[in-house]
Amino acid sequence: EMMPYDFTKENYSPLGYVAEGVTTYYGDLLLWRTDSLDDNEWFSILSDNINSYAMNAGRFNLSVAESSFETWLDGYVQGIPWRKVSIYNEGSLIAFVCDAFVLKATAGKASLDTVMERMYNDFGKKGIGYTSDDYRKMIEEVSGISFHQLFADIVFGTKDYIPFIKQSMNNIGMYLREYYPSNYAESELGLSLDEANGKTIVRSVIENSPADAAKLWPGDEIIAVNRVAVAKNFNPMIEALEGRAELTVITKGTVRKLNIAADGIKYNLRYTVQKNNAADIAQKELFDKWKWR
Repeated sequence: EMMPYDFTKENYSPLGYVAEGVTTYYGDLLLWRTDSLDDNEWFSILSDNINSYAMNAGRFNLSVAESSFETWLDGYVQGIPWRKVSIYNEGSLIAFVCDAFVLKATAGKASLDTVMERMYNDFGKKGIGYTSDDYRKMIEEVSGISFHQLFADIVFGTKDYIPFIKQSMNNIGMYLREYYPSNYAESELGLSLDEANGKTIVRSVIENSPADAAKLWPGDEIIAVNRVAVAKNFNPMIEALEGRAELTVITKGTVRKLNIAADGIKYNLRYTVQKNNAADIAQKELFDKWKWR
Protein backbone atom coordinates (compact mmCIF):
# COMPACT_ATOMS: atom_id res chain seq x y z
CA GLU A 1 0.00 0.00 0.00
CA MET A 2 1.15 3.56 -0.65
CA MET A 3 1.30 5.69 2.47
CA PRO A 4 -0.45 9.09 2.19
CA TYR A 5 2.76 11.15 2.47
CA ASP A 6 4.92 12.95 -0.08
CA PHE A 7 8.50 12.28 1.02
CA THR A 8 9.93 14.64 -1.62
CA LYS A 9 9.15 17.43 0.86
CA GLU A 10 8.96 17.99 4.61
CA ASN A 11 6.20 16.25 6.57
CA TYR A 12 5.93 18.37 9.70
CA SER A 13 4.66 16.16 12.49
CA PRO A 14 4.42 16.11 16.28
CA LEU A 15 4.65 12.28 16.12
CA GLY A 16 8.42 11.86 16.41
CA TYR A 17 7.84 10.54 19.95
CA VAL A 18 6.06 7.56 18.34
CA ALA A 19 7.93 7.04 15.05
CA GLU A 20 11.37 7.48 16.61
CA GLY A 21 10.67 7.15 20.34
CA VAL A 22 8.85 3.81 20.28
CA THR A 23 11.43 2.34 17.89
CA THR A 24 14.29 3.53 20.14
CA TYR A 25 12.58 1.89 23.12
CA TYR A 26 11.94 -1.40 21.32
CA GLY A 27 15.41 -1.48 19.74
CA ASP A 28 16.92 -1.88 23.21
CA LEU A 29 14.03 -3.80 24.79
CA LEU A 30 14.19 -6.52 22.10
CA LEU A 31 17.94 -6.94 22.65
CA TRP A 32 17.15 -7.54 26.33
CA ARG A 33 14.29 -9.92 25.56
CA THR A 34 16.55 -12.01 23.34
CA ASP A 35 19.25 -12.05 26.05
CA SER A 36 21.67 -10.05 23.90
CA LEU A 37 21.68 -7.70 26.90
CA ASP A 38 21.60 -8.94 30.50
CA ASP A 39 19.39 -7.28 33.12
CA ASN A 40 22.10 -4.90 34.31
CA GLU A 41 22.97 -3.77 30.76
CA TRP A 42 19.29 -3.07 30.05
CA PHE A 43 18.86 -1.19 33.34
CA SER A 44 21.99 0.81 32.48
CA ILE A 45 20.48 1.86 29.11
CA LEU A 46 17.28 2.96 30.87
CA SER A 47 19.35 4.86 33.47
CA ASP A 48 21.34 6.62 30.73
CA ASN A 49 18.12 7.65 28.95
CA ILE A 50 16.65 9.03 32.19
CA ASN A 51 19.86 10.93 32.99
CA SER A 52 20.05 12.39 29.47
CA TYR A 53 16.48 13.60 29.92
CA ALA A 54 17.13 15.03 33.40
CA MET A 55 20.25 16.92 32.26
CA ASN A 56 18.51 18.74 29.39
CA ALA A 57 16.82 21.91 30.66
CA GLY A 58 15.03 22.15 27.30
CA ARG A 59 12.46 19.81 28.85
CA PHE A 60 11.01 22.78 30.74
CA ASN A 61 10.62 24.85 27.57
CA LEU A 62 9.49 22.71 24.64
CA SER A 63 7.38 19.55 24.75
CA VAL A 64 8.44 16.40 22.92
CA ALA A 65 5.62 16.96 20.39
CA GLU A 66 6.81 20.50 19.65
CA SER A 67 10.42 19.30 19.54
CA SER A 68 9.40 16.71 16.95
CA PHE A 69 8.06 19.49 14.73
CA GLU A 70 11.32 21.43 15.23
CA THR A 71 13.42 18.43 14.13
CA TRP A 72 12.32 19.09 10.55
CA LEU A 73 13.57 22.66 10.87
CA ASP A 74 16.99 22.27 12.48
CA GLY A 75 17.78 18.58 12.10
CA TYR A 76 19.29 16.46 14.83
CA VAL A 77 21.71 19.01 16.28
CA GLN A 78 21.27 20.27 19.82
CA GLY A 79 20.34 23.71 18.45
CA ILE A 80 19.97 26.49 21.01
CA PRO A 81 20.88 25.10 24.46
CA TRP A 82 17.87 24.48 26.74
CA ARG A 83 15.41 25.07 23.90
CA LYS A 84 14.16 21.61 22.93
CA VAL A 85 14.32 17.91 23.78
CA SER A 86 15.26 14.72 21.92
CA ILE A 87 12.39 12.86 20.23
CA TYR A 88 14.48 9.67 20.53
CA ASN A 89 15.30 9.97 24.20
CA GLU A 90 12.04 11.48 25.52
CA GLY A 91 10.05 9.39 23.04
CA SER A 92 11.59 6.17 24.36
CA LEU A 93 10.80 7.19 27.95
CA ILE A 94 7.17 7.93 27.01
CA ALA A 95 6.98 4.50 25.33
CA PHE A 96 8.30 2.89 28.53
CA VAL A 97 5.78 4.77 30.70
CA CYS A 98 2.89 3.77 28.39
CA ASP A 99 4.10 0.14 28.42
CA ALA A 100 4.28 0.00 32.23
CA PHE A 101 0.87 1.69 32.62
CA VAL A 102 -0.80 -0.72 30.15
CA LEU A 103 0.82 -3.73 31.86
CA LYS A 104 -0.48 -2.57 35.24
CA ALA A 105 -3.99 -1.64 34.00
CA THR A 106 -4.48 -5.04 32.33
CA ALA A 107 -2.71 -7.12 35.02
CA GLY A 108 -0.20 -8.18 32.37
CA LYS A 109 -2.75 -9.31 29.78
CA ALA A 110 -1.65 -6.54 27.40
CA SER A 111 1.29 -4.21 26.91
CA LEU A 112 2.66 -1.72 24.40
CA ASP A 113 3.25 -4.81 22.19
CA THR A 114 -0.53 -5.19 21.92
CA VAL A 115 -0.91 -1.51 21.04
CA MET A 116 1.75 -1.72 18.30
CA GLU A 117 0.25 -4.85 16.79
CA ARG A 118 -3.15 -3.19 16.59
CA MET A 119 -1.69 0.04 15.20
CA TYR A 120 0.00 -2.06 12.49
CA ASN A 121 -3.23 -3.88 11.62
CA ASP A 122 -5.48 -0.80 11.68
CA PHE A 123 -3.12 1.75 10.08
CA GLY A 124 0.11 0.27 8.70
CA LYS A 125 -1.40 -2.63 6.77
CA LYS A 126 -4.16 -0.43 5.40
CA GLY A 127 -1.78 2.36 4.35
CA ILE A 128 -3.59 4.89 6.54
CA GLY A 129 -1.80 7.67 8.43
CA TYR A 130 -2.40 8.09 12.18
CA THR A 131 -2.65 11.07 14.50
CA SER A 132 -1.64 11.50 18.14
CA ASP A 133 -5.31 11.07 19.03
CA ASP A 134 -5.44 7.76 17.12
CA TYR A 135 -2.40 6.51 19.00
CA ARG A 136 -3.71 7.63 22.40
CA LYS A 137 -7.15 6.13 21.75
CA MET A 138 -5.56 2.81 20.81
CA ILE A 139 -3.62 2.76 24.10
CA GLU A 140 -6.87 3.58 25.92
CA GLU A 141 -8.78 0.82 24.10
CA VAL A 142 -6.12 -1.75 24.95
CA SER A 143 -5.67 -0.64 28.57
CA GLY A 144 -9.24 0.36 29.46
CA ILE A 145 -8.04 3.54 31.19
CA SER A 146 -7.71 7.18 30.12
CA PHE A 147 -4.32 8.45 28.94
CA HIS A 148 -5.68 11.95 28.25
CA GLN A 149 -4.00 13.63 31.24
CA LEU A 150 -0.75 11.73 30.80
CA PHE A 151 -0.48 12.88 27.16
CA ALA A 152 -1.42 16.45 28.12
CA ASP A 153 1.31 16.43 30.78
CA ILE A 154 4.29 14.75 29.11
CA VAL A 155 3.66 14.56 25.35
CA PHE A 156 2.12 17.98 24.68
CA GLY A 157 3.18 19.56 27.98
CA THR A 158 6.44 20.06 29.82
CA LYS A 159 5.61 18.35 33.12
CA ASP A 160 8.51 16.54 34.80
CA TYR A 161 8.72 12.91 33.59
CA ILE A 162 10.42 11.65 36.75
CA PRO A 163 7.23 11.07 38.84
CA PHE A 164 5.71 9.18 35.87
CA ILE A 165 8.88 7.12 35.48
CA LYS A 166 8.93 6.34 39.23
CA GLN A 167 5.32 5.17 39.07
CA SER A 168 6.11 3.04 36.00
CA MET A 169 9.13 1.49 37.70
CA ASN A 170 7.04 0.71 40.76
CA ASN A 171 4.38 -0.99 38.60
CA ILE A 172 6.92 -3.57 37.43
CA GLY A 173 8.98 -4.13 40.57
CA MET A 174 11.75 -1.64 39.88
CA TYR A 175 12.83 1.62 41.47
CA LEU A 176 14.93 4.71 40.75
CA ARG A 177 17.91 5.28 43.04
CA GLU A 178 18.80 8.98 43.24
CA TYR A 179 22.30 10.32 43.86
CA TYR A 180 24.50 13.36 43.16
CA PRO A 181 27.74 13.02 41.19
CA SER A 182 30.96 12.84 43.23
CA ASN A 183 32.40 15.41 40.79
CA TYR A 184 32.49 18.75 42.66
CA ALA A 185 31.92 21.01 39.63
CA GLU A 186 28.87 18.99 38.59
CA SER A 187 27.20 18.64 41.98
CA GLU A 188 28.10 22.01 43.55
CA LEU A 189 28.40 24.39 40.56
CA GLY A 190 26.05 22.84 37.94
CA LEU A 191 28.96 22.62 35.52
CA SER A 192 30.11 19.65 33.44
CA LEU A 193 33.47 19.76 31.67
CA ASP A 194 35.27 18.01 28.86
CA GLU A 195 38.94 17.77 29.86
CA ALA A 196 40.18 15.80 26.85
CA ASN A 197 42.99 17.11 24.62
CA GLY A 198 44.61 19.04 27.46
CA LYS A 199 41.87 21.69 27.51
CA THR A 200 39.10 22.41 30.02
CA ILE A 201 35.97 22.97 27.92
CA VAL A 202 32.51 23.65 29.34
CA ARG A 203 30.20 20.89 28.11
CA SER A 204 26.96 21.87 29.84
CA VAL A 205 25.62 24.37 32.35
CA ILE A 206 22.55 23.82 34.53
CA GLU A 207 20.04 26.66 34.35
CA ASN A 208 20.09 28.96 37.44
CA SER A 209 23.20 27.24 38.84
CA PRO A 210 26.37 29.05 40.03
CA ALA A 211 27.92 28.25 36.61
CA ASP A 212 24.93 29.91 34.91
CA ALA A 213 25.08 32.92 37.28
CA ALA A 214 28.79 33.28 36.42
CA LYS A 215 27.74 33.50 32.73
CA LEU A 216 29.63 30.38 31.66
CA TRP A 217 28.42 28.92 28.38
CA PRO A 218 28.86 25.57 26.59
CA GLY A 219 32.03 25.74 24.49
CA ASP A 220 33.86 28.14 26.81
CA GLU A 221 37.46 27.15 27.60
CA ILE A 222 38.51 27.69 31.23
CA ILE A 223 42.21 28.58 31.24
CA ALA A 224 42.80 29.77 34.82
CA VAL A 225 41.36 29.69 38.36
CA ASN A 226 42.43 32.72 40.44
CA ARG A 227 44.99 33.34 37.68
CA VAL A 228 46.59 29.90 38.11
CA ALA A 229 46.59 27.92 34.86
CA VAL A 230 44.29 24.88 34.73
CA ALA A 231 45.67 21.54 33.53
CA LYS A 232 43.05 18.77 33.94
CA ASN A 233 42.80 19.74 37.61
CA PHE A 234 39.84 22.12 37.66
CA ASN A 235 37.89 20.03 40.19
CA PRO A 236 40.54 19.84 42.94
CA MET A 237 41.43 23.51 42.42
CA ILE A 238 37.86 24.80 42.71
CA GLU A 239 37.01 22.41 45.56
CA ALA A 240 40.03 23.63 47.58
CA LEU A 241 38.66 27.17 47.12
CA GLU A 242 35.19 25.99 48.32
CA GLY A 243 33.65 26.92 44.99
CA ARG A 244 34.55 30.62 45.04
CA ALA A 245 37.03 31.91 42.48
CA GLU A 246 37.79 34.20 39.58
CA LEU A 247 37.81 32.20 36.36
CA THR A 248 39.65 33.22 33.21
CA VAL A 249 37.82 31.84 30.17
CA ILE A 250 38.03 32.09 26.41
CA THR A 251 34.66 32.58 24.70
CA LYS A 252 34.89 32.43 20.91
CA GLY A 253 38.38 33.91 20.91
CA THR A 254 37.73 36.57 23.56
CA VAL A 255 39.34 36.33 27.02
CA ARG A 256 36.90 37.05 29.85
CA LYS A 257 37.18 37.12 33.64
CA LEU A 258 34.18 35.76 35.58
CA ASN A 259 33.41 35.20 39.23
CA ILE A 260 31.85 31.92 40.33
CA ALA A 261 30.46 31.15 43.79
CA ALA A 262 28.92 27.92 45.07
CA ASP A 263 25.49 28.53 46.62
CA GLY A 264 25.10 25.47 48.87
CA ILE A 265 22.52 23.90 46.55
CA LYS A 266 23.28 20.56 44.90
CA TYR A 267 22.86 20.15 41.13
CA ASN A 268 22.85 17.40 38.50
CA LEU A 269 20.74 14.83 40.39
CA ARG A 270 21.33 11.45 38.74
CA TYR A 271 19.32 8.25 38.56
CA THR A 272 20.07 4.53 38.51
CA VAL A 273 17.41 1.95 37.61
CA GLN A 274 17.41 -1.02 39.97
CA LYS A 275 15.29 -4.05 40.72
CA ASN A 276 13.18 -3.65 43.85
CA ASN A 277 14.02 -6.58 46.14
CA ALA A 278 10.90 -5.82 48.18
CA ALA A 279 8.58 -6.12 45.13
CA ASP A 280 5.39 -8.13 45.69
CA ILE A 281 4.22 -11.07 43.58
CA ALA A 282 2.02 -8.92 41.31
CA GLN A 283 4.93 -6.57 40.56
CA LYS A 284 7.28 -9.50 39.88
CA GLU A 285 4.72 -11.06 37.54
CA LEU A 286 4.47 -7.80 35.58
CA PHE A 287 8.26 -7.64 35.38
CA ASP A 288 8.25 -11.13 33.83
CA LYS A 289 5.45 -10.16 31.42
CA TRP A 290 7.46 -7.05 30.47
CA LYS A 291 10.33 -9.32 29.51
CA TRP A 292 8.04 -12.07 28.11
CA ARG A 293 9.51 -14.70 30.38
